Amino acid sequence: MRKAFFYPVFPALKDYAWGSQDPEGAIGDLLRKNTGGEIPPGPYAELWYGDHPSGSSLLADGSTLREQIVAEPDHILGRFAKDGKLPYLLKILESQTPLSIQAHPDKPLAETLHRDDPKHYPDSNHKPEIAICLRPGFTAMAGFRTLESIQSNLAKHPELETLLPGLSSANGNARAALKNAFAHLYRMKGEEIEPLARSLYNRLEKQENRNGTESYFLRFCQLHGFQDPGLFSIFILNLLQFNPGDSLFMGAREPHAYLQGAIIECMACSDNVVRGGLTPKFVDVDTLVEMLHYRMGPPDLIRPRKSGNAAIYEPPVDDFQVWTVDASPETLTLPAELFPAIVLSLSGSATLETDSESFELLPGRSVLLPAGPVENGTTYRVSSAQKARLVLAGPGKTRTGA
Repeated sequence: MRKAFFYPVFPALKDYAWGSQDPEGAIGDLLRKNTGGEIPPGPYAELWYGDHPSGSSLLADGSTLREQIVAEPDHILGRFAKDGKLPYLLKILESQTPLSIQAHPDKPLAETLHRDDPKHYPDSNHKPEIAICLRPGFTAMAGFRTLESIQSNLAKHPELETLLPGLSSANGNARAALKNAFAHLYRMKGEEIEPLARSLYNRLEKQENRNGTESYFLRFCQLHGFQDPGLFSIFILNLLQFNPGDSLFMGAREPHAYLQGAIIECMACSDNVVRGGLTPKFVDVDTLVEMLHYRMGPPDLIRPRKSGNAAIYEPPVDDFQVWTVDASPETLTLPAELFPAIVLSLSGSATLETDSESFELLPGRSVLLPAGPVENGTTYRVSSAQKARLVLAGPGKTRTGA
């Protein structure tokens, strides 16, 4: 039987509580394009494009992409057939309220966590990820602020001296001082945190002019009460706002929390998260405290490489790369290194073609392009009669299969 060149896939929808309630938002828009108008009630948190067992995409016949890969590993995965899965997971994420304070393990730690606690750590893989701003308004906390910035917040808000001891006078080994202060904060009891949180909240609420950090602290308290150590992460983590196309790379052991907005997200095929606060889900403070690297300063921002009408995001990992393409009548030939690839149309229709077949990718739809045909000499090309906005995900440039 002749194997397919194109596999239309339909994403798995995740309705986590922090997701957007806006049916006109980024995810609502994509769902509406997929269904012809009717969409389920929110929240709309994530769309998963890939074969992860916690949310595999579906094929047109109702089977999962995971099942199809098991049936045709060499054809779909090519050089990754021995891995038995796609090396990446593509998502559209849209949050209305902040996600948890979290970090992702590197491979050795992921293997240990999965072995010792598979219920809470379902993968043995690491989870580096890139977040690319999709619509205006994406805001995040990511990485520790500089020591000077943290000390400025300590001087401005005396409650923080009790919560984060030793930082205002830190000299010499600032990382050790930051780790000790972070551990102290996150291991405090809720009843010890509450009076300090209420004191700061009440003072800031009366203050006419508040900066973004202070405004988010108030919001955290309104959402999570006054006993969560994560309330104060806003004073020690970088607060960042992005424009469409800007990107943030989160490697292993980096503390972060996406606060609001819509992004394209791509990561290693994993769902491993170590949480520390601002969540009703399982938190693992001891692991979080010990795993973080406590590097201070700005986080890693990936500037895309421009190639014609494509912006190519190449983070320093071999699991994935992401392309955003403004498709036009001018044909774009996809490089062999990008396969197996998933292509998603955010807007507009695009034509995908080989020498023998073509596929019309409609707005909001997505398709997997297998690696096997490419490794046997097939070339895939992309164009659009008018204009289409596409997202392409594939293995990292240096990835050769394990």
